[in-house]
Amino acid sequence: MIRRGLSACIALLFGTAVFAADVNLESARAQFLAMHTEEAQRQFETLQTRNPNDAAVLYYLGRLQLRQYHRKAAVKLLRRAVELQPDAVEYRISVCEAIGAYIDDVPFYKQLGLAQEIYKHLQAASAIDPRSLEVHDGLMKFYLAAPVLIGGGRDKALAEAAQIAALSPSRGYIATGLIAVHDKRYADAERAFRAA
Repeated sequence: MIRRGLSACIALLFGTAVFAADVNLESARAQFLAMHTEEAQRQFETLQTRNPNDAAVLYYLGRLQLRQYHRKAAVKLLRRAVELQPDAVEYRISVCEAIGAYIDDVPFYKQLGLAQEIYKHLQAASAIDPRSLEVHDGLMKFYLAAPVLIGGGRDKALAEAAQIAALSPSRGYIATGLIAVHDKRYADAERAFRAA
């Protein structure tokens, strides 16, 4: 009986060692995309132990934390990914999403600083890839939501909607519809959404 238990433990340990050796970024990413959150988390954590400064691993760990509503942890991981790879537009957009989700969890006096950080990341992403629809969409939503004091404004949102329309007419209609909803012009919003 003891011999069987010992054999099972050795097999389990050996199997874990083989598992750890087989983990790579592509297999972990496949688990992430397949929405296998626990397995993806396990694989990315294994990769992080091998290289704690791998920006891609930190990015996916941050996205996993956001998926699980661990907003503060997501912000921390995604900020680190951006520090390590500041030219990655996707990382900057994701850190903005995470901060946007986290912003309601902090006291009001900290929200201004977080909003300014979102704006800084969107501006940097726009400089890196001026044709990114996601960046223009993020800027449009920022301009609609943010007070003028920190750079918000309806005119700026309309300018971003025009940029979006120039890149993708259907996405431009959606952007115009979102602005109309913000302005409580629901009939205009419906027309724009139908045109998309």
